[in-house]
Amino acid sequence: MPARSEMGGVGSSTPSLIPQARRAPAPAAQGFLDAKVTVPVPTVPVLPRPRLFAALTAAVEHRVTVVNASAGTGKTMLLASWLRWSANQRAAWVSFDRGDNEPKFFWAYVVESLRRACGAEDAALLADLGAADLGGEEFPRRFLDAVGRLREPVVLIVDQAHEITDWRLLAGLETVLQHGPAGLRLVLAGRGQPALPLARLRVAGELADLGSADLAYTREEAVDLLAAYGVQADDAQATQVWRRTEGWTAGLRLAALWWQTQPAAGRDLTGFTGDQPLVAGYLDDELMRPQPPLAREFLLATCLVEPVCGDLADAMTGERDGALTLEALDRDNALVNGVGSGRVWFRYAPLLREFLAYRLGRERPGQEPELRCRAARWYAGAGMVAGAVRCAVAARDWVLAGEVLGRDGSRVFANGEGAELEPLLASVPAEAVAAHADLAAACAHVRLNAGDADGAEALLRLAEEARPADGADELQAFVRLLRTAQLRLRQTCLRGRVTRPDVARGRELLDRARTAGVAADRQAEVGALAYWVGVAELWRGALPEAKEAFAQALGRLTTGGLRRWEGHARDWLALLNALEGRLAAAEQVLRAGVDRGGEAPSAPQIRPAGADAGPSGERAREARTGSPLVRDLARAAIELERDRLDQAWVLLEHHRHEGTRIGAADTPGPTRERDDTNRADPADPADPAVPVDPAVPADPGDPAQRIDSTGVVAAADPADPPLGDLLGVLRARALLYRGDLGSARTELAATRDAAGRLHPVVDQAATLLEAEISTHEGATERATELLAGLRRDPGPARDISAGDTSAGDTSAGDTSAGGAAAGPPPAVLVAEGRTLLAAGDPAGALTAVAPCLDADRAPARPLDTVAALLVAATAQRRLGEQAPAGEYLERALALAERDYLVRVFLDAGRGVRALLTVVVAPEGRHAAFRSALLHRFDVAPAAGWKARSTEQAIRLTASERAVLRYLPSHLTNEEIAQDLCLSVNTVKSHLRTLYRKLGVTSRREAIARALQIDLLR
Repeated sequence: MPARSEMGGVGSSTPSLIPQARRAPAPAAQGFLDAKVTVPVPTVPVLPRPRLFAALTAAVEHRVTVVNASAGTGKTMLLASWLRWSANQRAAWVSFDRGDNEPKFFWAYVVESLRRACGAEDAALLADLGAADLGGEEFPRRFLDAVGRLREPVVLIVDQAHEITDWRLLAGLETVLQHGPAGLRLVLAGRGQPALPLARLRVAGELADLGSADLAYTREEAVDLLAAYGVQADDAQATQVWRRTEGWTAGLRLAALWWQTQPAAGRDLTGFTGDQPLVAGYLDDELMRPQPPLAREFLLATCLVEPVCGDLADAMTGERDGALTLEALDRDNALVNGVGSGRVWFRYAPLLREFLAYRLGRERPGQEPELRCRAARWYAGAGMVAGAVRCAVAARDWVLAGEVLGRDGSRVFANGEGAELEPLLASVPAEAVAAHADLAAACAHVRLNAGDADGAEALLRLAEEARPADGADELQAFVRLLRTAQLRLRQTCLRGRVTRPDVARGRELLDRARTAGVAADRQAEVGALAYWVGVAELWRGALPEAKEAFAQALGRLTTGGLRRWEGHARDWLALLNALEGRLAAAEQVLRAGVDRGGEAPSAPQIRPAGADAGPSGERAREARTGSPLVRDLARAAIELERDRLDQAWVLLEHHRHEGTRIGAADTPGPTRERDDTNRADPADPADPAVPVDPAVPADPGDPAQRIDSTGVVAAADPADPPLGDLLGVLRARALLYRGDLGSARTELAATRDAAGRLHPVVDQAATLLEAEISTHEGATERATELLAGLRRDPGPARDISAGDTSAGDTSAGDTSAGGAAAGPPPAVLVAEGRTLLAAGDPAGALTAVAPCLDADRAPARPLDTVAALLVAATAQRRLGEQAPAGEYLERALALAERDYLVRVFLDAGRGVRALLTVVVAPEGRHAAFRSALLHRFDVAPAAGWKARSTEQAIRLTASERAVLRYLPSHLTNEEIAQDLCLSVNTVKSHLRTLYRKLGVTSRREAIARALQIDLLR
C-alpha cells in the first residue's frame, strides 16, 4: 500500500522543497507493515515551515501533543517534513486506518515502528514484546515497562488518531497516557479530538495543542507555496486566493490545480471559487461524505448566512438542534469555526460556503428565496436590521424589506449605522422603491446622510404620496406621517433655511401624538420627530423651544435605542441649560450622559459574540455618542459663568479649527496676572474640598476626554447648525472677561467675516457683544446706537453664545417662553441697563430692566434675571434707595447661588461689590456665596466701565481699592483691618492716602467723591 498523503495524492510528482539530504529514503518495495510504520514521502512540493517546525519542537517537550485540524490542512505532510527537518529527532510513525481497530494490529505497528526508530541496544529491549500477547489486557503495562528502559527519548506519532474507536485499544492508550515514562513523547494527529481523557493532562501542563488556525498558511507562506506549485500570479491575485482559502493547504493546492487547467493566455487566480469542480469533488469526498445525512442537510440550509448561530439555524431549518449541530461540526473540524469567546456564533470557511450555495442552487433551486426570507425575519426579530435587509433584498422580497426598514430603519440611520444599508438599497429597482413608501423613506435617509437635500426630494415625495398598505390602520399611517415629517425637517435643516411654518407641522404632529395612542415600541418615531423639531428651532434661534423639544425627545430616544440622536439631544440640552445659567442642570445632563455610556441595552437581544462576530456594524454599541463640539461648548459656558476662564479657553481652543481664529491668533489665552487667582474660592466647586463634577474634565484639553467609550469621536450631523461659526463669539467673550478689549474686537471682526450659513445669527451676537465692549470702553453713545439697532431689527434669531432666548419671527407675534410679548430680548434690556448706568442714568437703567423684574414675565434665562436684578440694585443704590437695592441683591443671590453664577456679578461692576459689603450680612443666608464673590472681585478683573470724566485718572493701589470698598459699610477701622488681614496702622495709612488722592478730609466725603467718579458703584 502506498504511503498516505494528507493531500490524497493530488497533482503530479514534484521534487520536495525539503532538503534532499534530510529525506528518508523510500524502500524499493514495501509490504503492508512497512507502509504503516514508514514516514510518508510527499508527492507534491512541500514548503519548509520553520514557524511550525519550531512550534512542534516546543510541543514535544510535553508528554502528549495533539494535532487536531480539519481535512486538507497538511497535518501528515507537516509532521513528515518536520521529522526530516529535525534529522536528529528519534521518532516512530504509525499510520492508523479505520480498519486497524484491533489491539493486536495497532500494538504490532507501534512495536515495529519503535524498533526501527531506536538503535540496536534499545531495539533489543523491545524484541520480547513481539512475542507477547499483543491483544491481551496486560500488554500496555508490559509495553510501558519496556519503553521505560529506553536509553534516549523517542517520539511516537500516531497519524489519523481520530479513527481509533475500539474500547480495548482506547483503554490501553489511556494507560499509556496516565503512566507513560518521561522518555516517551506521544503525538496524536487527526481530524478530531481522540476519544481519550486529555483534560487532566492539559490542566497539568503535560499536553500541547496545535489546531487548524496554527497550521494555516500565512500570506507570505501562501505566496511562496503557489510559486512552488508553478503558479505565476501577481501579489494581488495571490493575496486574494489566500484570503478566500484562509490559508487552508488543500484550498491553495486546489487553486494551483485549477490555475493549471485554465488557458495560458487568460489565467487569473481571482476567478477561483468554491463552486469549481475540483473544489466540489474534494469537499464532497473529504467533508460531506463523512457527515451523517442530517448534518449534510443542515449545512445546505444554513450556508446562505454569515455567520450563523443556533437560533438562526433553527429558524432556517425548522429544527431545534442548531446549536448542538454547529458545535459538533466545529468539534469535527468540518471547516466550521466558532467565533468569539462565547462561541455562540459560527462561520463557514469561504470555499465551503460557496460550495454549499452552489450545491443548494443546483439541487433545490426554489428553496433559496424561502431560506433567505426565514433568515430575514429572524434577523429583524433580533434587531439586526442590516442582516434582515440583506437577506430580504437577496430574496427580492421588497415587501419584507420595506417592513423591516419601516420598523427599525430609523434606529439604524439615527445611530449612524446605515453604511451597510446604502449599497443594499442602491440595488433595489426604482419601481420597487416607488411602490413601497418605507423603501422610499429609507432611500431618502441615505441621501440625507450624504448631505444631499435635493437628491432626497423625489424620494420624500414618494414616501409622502404612497398609498397605505393593504390592512394598514390609522395608527400605522400616523407613524408613517411622523417619519416623513422628521425627514422633511432634516432636509430643511440641511438646507439651512428654517422658517416658522417648517416647524409648525412637526409641532402639530407632536401634539397629535400625545393623544394618538402611539404604541410604546413606536415612541422612538415620536422622539425622532421631536429631536428634529429641536434642531430646527436651533436654526431659528428659538432656544427655549429647542430645549423643550429636546427634553420631549430624550426619553423616547433612549427607550427606542436611538443612541446617536440621544447623545446629541443630551449635549444640546446641556448647552442650552448652561446658556440659560442653569449650570447645575447642565452638569446633571452631562453626568447622565457619562453614566448612560455604560448601561446595558434596555431589552436584551441576541448579539454576535466577540469583536469579529456577527454581521459587521450590528454589534451593540451601548456607549453613548454625541457631539464633542456641543458638549465642550456646554462645558465652556459652565466654566465662563463660574469665572474659570483658563478652563473655558482650553475647551474653546480645542475646537479652534472648527471656527474662526484670526486677529487674536497671536494672543495667548486668558492668563492671570496674580498668582493668587488660582486659589480656590470659598465654596467654589473648583475647591479640592468640593467634589468635582466628573462630567467636566479636570483637563479639558486632553483629546481622550473627547472620545466616547466606543473609541470613536462622534461626527457632527451635516444638518446641525454650524456652531463653528459661533466659536469666535465665545472666544471674544472670554477675552472681554479677561479685560483684553482690543483682542475681543479683533476676534469679533474676524468671526463676522468668516461666518457662513449662520451669518445673521453671528452678526447679531457680535453686535450685542460689541455693545458691551463699547460700554466697557466708555463709548456709551456707540453702545446705545448698537443696541437701538437690535431693537429695530431683532432679526431671525439670536446667537446661542450670546445667550438670547427670543424666538425668531417676532413680526408674527411670537412670544418668549417666559410669556412676555415679543420685544427686545432680555439680554438686550440688560445691556441697555448697564449702558445707562455707565452713562450716569440710574433711573433710565431701572426703567430699561423693569420688564425683566416682573415675576409674571420673568425671562426664561436665570442669567438674564440675575443680571437685571443686579442692574436694578445698583441703580436703586445710586438713587439713594438702600432698602430696594438690598431686596434686589438678595433676590439675585438666592437665584444665583444654586447654580454658582459668578461671572454675572463681576459683569455688574464694582458697585455690586460695595453692595455685597454693605447690604449683605457676613453671617447671613448667603454667607458662603457672598464670601466667594468678594474673593472673586478681589482677584479677578471686574467690569470697568470708563467714565467720561478726566477724574478717572486717579490711580489707586489694590490695597487702597480694597479699603475704599469698605468705607460705605459701618465697620470700624479695626474691623476692616481684621477682615483684610491687615494691621490697624496699615488701614489708617491707606485712608490718609485715599483722602489725599480724592481731595477730601472725611470718610463721608470720600464715599461721595468715589461714587461721583465711579470708583464706587
